[in-house]
Amino acid sequence: MNHKQNDIRKEDQKEAEIISNFTRETCQCSVFYGSKPCSTIVGVDNLLENRTQCQELSSREKELVVKSQLCTQRKNSTFTSENKKSKKLRTRPSQKYFFHGQQICKKTFCFAFAISQSTLKRMSKSYDMYGLSVNEHGNCKTTPAHALSFDDTTRIKKFIEEYANKNALPLPGRLPNCPKQTVLLLPCDKNVTDIYDLYMKSAKEANYRVVSLKTFRNKWNSLCPHIAVATPATDLCVKCQKFMGKLKTNAHLSDEERHNVLSDYTCHVQKANRQRQLFKDQVLCSKAVCSTTDVTEGLEK
Repeated sequence: MNHKQNDIRKEDQKEAEIISNFTRETCQCSVFYGSKPCSTIVGVDNLLENRTQCQELSSREKELVVKSQLCTQRKNSTFTSENKKSKKLRTRPSQKYFFHGQQICKKTFCFAFAISQSTLKRMSKSYDMYGLSVNEHGNCKTTPAHALSFDDTTRIKKFIEEYANKNALPLPGRLPNCPKQTVLLLPCDKNVTDIYDLYMKSAKEANYRVVSLKTFRNKWNSLCPHIAVATPATDLCVKCQKFMGKLKTNAHLSDEERHNVLSDYTCHVQKANRQRQLFKDQVLCSKAVCSTTDVTEGLEK
């Protein structure tokens, strides 16, 4: 039971508490319908359905929805328009809130559209200043101060390419994301993290800007997709890659030529298996000799 509770996100727990509190306590207003709160008049189920739909919208879409609701019952004229009183200069806008044709309080309106009262105040002010257009953030369409410069990106790309030129082997064939480039396959003795450590060491020595492993990996995938690290225990020798390349890319081969390629490839694999088996036998023999030597030395002592 405790394990299931730990799997629930904090956001979901907070949302469940908000819904539970509002369903139990309601809005507790008595302005419009006497002793009945307005949330019970419009129905809690309708409010929950509208709240769920608003939470599925983006922030820009939700702001447009809320502003469209505000503009129908918002009074922002120069003078007030009371019938029984003389007109006066309006000091602040007058706002009424409706839901499914029923007038509701501000608390119920905020619950129905999944916003806080401070967010509602900000949207109302934005509507008075800019209308229905969404107010963009001040940093929108500007480059963040922590973004990598062109020189930093060029250094990362140059380091990866120089490392590949020294250590990688060209792979016959191609990768799906880089069909027009020669694939360079790095040996599997070092992974991306090890290569990142080498970059960090050289960057610190040259007093260049350091980057995180995630940024280094993302730049590698975007700038050098043709350079890949061989997967351990699955990297093939050059001959195997040539045979596989012939079988995959040369679809115009005749049946006889394809049979010859398959025959040569089978002989190559069998030879490699014999060499591998010989190596395994030598390892077992060495282990047996070592164990016998240890036993003999133990008896002599």
